Amino acid sequence: MSLGGVPIRIANMQFSNLYPSRRSTIISVYSGAFSASSIIYVAIEHIYTGVSISFFWANFILVAISLLMIPFTLFILPPDRIRENGSLPPKSPKMDHNHNNIQNVDQLDTIEKPLSNDLFPRKKSIFAISPITLQNYKSVKSPIVQRRSNSFINHGYLNDVDNDRSYGKGAILNRQLSMSNESELNIKANIDDENNSLNQSPPLWISLSSFAYNLHQMWFSWMITYMLLYVGSMGMWTERVTTDRSHQSSFINLYGIVQVLALVISPMAGLLMDWQLTRANTELDPLERRVKRVQSGFWPLFITSVTLLICVLCHYFDTAQVIYTSIVFITIYRAFLLAVGSAFLRIRFHGDHFNRLLGIMSSVSAVISLLQIPLFKWEGSASSNVLYVNIFNTILALLIMSNPIYLMITPLQRYFIRKEDEQMKKAAIG
Repeated sequence: MSLGGVPIRIANMQFSNLYPSRRSTIISVYSGAFSASSIIYVAIEHIYTGVSISFFWANFILVAISLLMIPFTLFILPPDRIRENGSLPPKSPKMDHNHNNIQNVDQLDTIEKPLSNDLFPRKKSIFAISPITLQNYKSVKSPIVQRRSNSFINHGYLNDVDNDRSYGKGAILNRQLSMSNESELNIKANIDDENNSLNQSPPLWISLSSFAYNLHQMWFSWMITYMLLYVGSMGMWTERVTTDRSHQSSFINLYGIVQVLALVISPMAGLLMDWQLTRANTELDPLERRVKRVQSGFWPLFITSVTLLICVLCHYFDTAQVIYTSIVFITIYRAFLLAVGSAFLRIRFHGDHFNRLLGIMSSVSAVISLLQIPLFKWEGSASSNVLYVNIFNTILALLIMSNPIYLMITPLQRYFIRKEDEQMKKAAIG
């Protein structure tokens, strides 16, 4: 279960690379499927008890369904990974120039020219032909003004991996074609000069040591911890409400059944984030555009945090109606958490760091989630301790509200972005 649960969800995040302009939505869809997967066990349980099949055949059904994934994995997926832009590994200098040096083609419009997405581009020229992705076939967006290209490398790295190419390659190409030959040469010279000095991926420590990542790590860790604590302590909560065993079981079964709604709720979180990213990309100033892109994660993160707080507050009341209410909000909270927690890494940090950051964040959260064990024992040791556990959970729920709220402090976001820029420039030079 340890190897077949969260690691599979993390590995599936790379499918979002096939749909560059809808990465947040695709990540949310997979997260929603993961969140709703508990319905499978509810269905198997009903088959086991209702149809009266043996325990062997109940498990055989799960094994047979799992085996259906093998042909897809072996014969359809690439042997190593789905690359950021669908590019191929370099096999020759020519291949390296045309493919491997292209990092991300988030919003290629037709057959466009690659432009660096960050301080550490892999491309040698903006006039190399990009590989075809699933989203190459769409109309070209309106061109943008010249000043965007002059700062695109220094201010556009954050984060190509979602929607930055709405004003990316195809748009810049159209703008360049409409300029005079002299302007085109000047732009190409400026970009090539920066490409020659900044030609490698930034070190991971820049993202890991950032205030933004550590705050998000704290937020995600406690979110995961309380989600597990909620499920683990539901039995004790229902026992305080009723002594009827069948009524207690009905709460738990209802919780498992409604998780299937995550298939609908999680994509809503991704669509909300992608919509806000599209709005942020209309900003012409590179720095302000990056700030708005970061701030596009505010509402998804804020909604997730608020639903957690509501669930915590519900725990103060031992009534059936409040338990039903908490199940509604825990369903929203769980669906948004798995979707937004991963997707935010895409829009906030460098694209090359996403897989590693997601793995590190999930691993650290798994360790911190062990805090649920002493909290569970504390709550179950005496009825009077329930209040203290609830107060502790409330304080932490209020503290992690700082993760979405600080995103709206624009001067602070400018400061962090400039600081990371300086670190990346120093790393590129050194």
